[in-house]
Amino acid sequence: MRILRKLRLGALLRGFSLFLEDVNPLYPIIFLACLITIFFLKSSIEEEMGKLKSRQDWSTATDSIFHVGCIDTQEYLIDPVYQKQNATFIMLARNNELTDVLSTLENIESHFNQWFHYPYVFLNDEPFTEEFKREVQNLVSSESSFGILNEEQWTLTDSVELNENIQLQGDRDILYGDNPSYHKMCRFYSGWFYRHELVQQYEWYWRLEPAVEFYCDLTYDPFYEMSKSGKKYGFTVIIPELADTIPTLFRSTLSYIKENQINVGSLWKLFTLDYHLVSNLTTILDKLINYPHEIINQIEDDIAIEYLLDTGLNDNETTMLGLQKLLSRSNTKVPLEINKFSDLRYNLCHFWSNFEIAKIDVFDNEIYQNYFNYLDASGGFWQERWGDAPVHSLGLSLTLNISDIHYFRDIGYKHSTLQHCPNNVYNGELSYFATDERWQRQGKQNHYDKGIKTGSGCRCKCPDSAELEDNQSYCQDIWIDLIKDNNPNKLREPIFEYNELKSALKKDFNKKN
Repeated sequence: MRILRKLRLGALLRGFSLFLEDVNPLYPIIFLACLITIFFLKSSIEEEMGKLKSRQDWSTATDSIFHVGCIDTQEYLIDPVYQKQNATFIMLARNNELTDVLSTLENIESHFNQWFHYPYVFLNDEPFTEEFKREVQNLVSSESSFGILNEEQWTLTDSVELNENIQLQGDRDILYGDNPSYHKMCRFYSGWFYRHELVQQYEWYWRLEPAVEFYCDLTYDPFYEMSKSGKKYGFTVIIPELADTIPTLFRSTLSYIKENQINVGSLWKLFTLDYHLVSNLTTILDKLINYPHEIINQIEDDIAIEYLLDTGLNDNETTMLGLQKLLSRSNTKVPLEINKFSDLRYNLCHFWSNFEIAKIDVFDNEIYQNYFNYLDASGGFWQERWGDAPVHSLGLSLTLNISDIHYFRDIGYKHSTLQHCPNNVYNGELSYFATDERWQRQGKQNHYDKGIKTGSGCRCKCPDSAELEDNQSYCQDIWIDLIKDNNPNKLREPIFEYNELKSALKKDFNKKN
């Protein structure tokens, strides 16, 4: 949007420049009038842009930002109520990723950990080099631990079938499907990271990746705030998964739920589309109705057919309508919903798990652990390319409710090509202070984006590129709707009861006929 506006504005200015080549005393006045018009047009566009969801206040009783804008970190830390949590950063990295690892650490130290000094856990499938450990420890302001993954945690079954499946995924252009290490990473993060001995000593974790960027300062302790508010899992990005990477994951999840009689949490609503819209449907209608817009039409057809059967053939419009509906239904095939299982469908939404702040026990519990074991035994981590993000999301929904989740809207974050960066708070910027000379900010480094009244970030400096909230997926819309719900932890129920709806529609039918 910004690029298009700049191109259009540039084209207008170039046109005016050409216009002025044939000089006339009135032309400068005309040119000035045009500039004024453009200025007000630009202001109007910006006013419309202000209505975008990234500029709205999404705070609800269910979830809101812990501290809007900057707070005084020094005062925060000495508050007797504040308690540092038993928490750590976790990063899976290789020795040859040292440059990207250091880049991430510079980001997180500068924007957060220089004030809070939480430790780090680094994990690798091979021993870290002395250079890696030395460079890391020299950079960070806290202790670091370096662990190795064992064969069970990292190795996939070495078989001809495995290699053939991975090769076939590459042939079908499945993203990362032909990369064995990616399959191993997804499996490790799905069911092993929280069981590593270096992680087990902590209650909370914050997942990091090599080469991620943070755009804002975080002047409060997210671990403490989550603990205080009863939150268990925090995210920054929610997006749809690529369907061809997980064709059977949801079916396997439903099988696990059914076999173990799991009562899912209300978080399940964030990730599923429920086809069971009307209770007590007849058998045929239960097969024919899948979407809300089909409900009334199908029940009205039922009423017209019943009228025909009750009154017999008569030469009137209502009878002919019933006959038409009867013939039409007799030729109607039951629609095939290939991704519909037990009246449910996975909507592909998932928390982008390369950023997570969460309690260890949201995964380290019997239900989730058995869920991972069930998936692992099915072979889906290598027969398909199951990502840890959808596995985490569906697995969390087995036990957690909407109110257990927190959206870290005020954290500016980028990984790969996707990013989220919030607006600053208008007049909410406090002076930055560094605890070490390395993190001093001079000149432009100490200037930040202009704030707005509905902003949430602290000293954010956002890149001039696509913002997820301005181009958000339907997944974020679902999240917003759920936290606006007065009873978000209530499980989804059918919208209508068949007999009640039919009775109301029948009265209307009789009036018309």
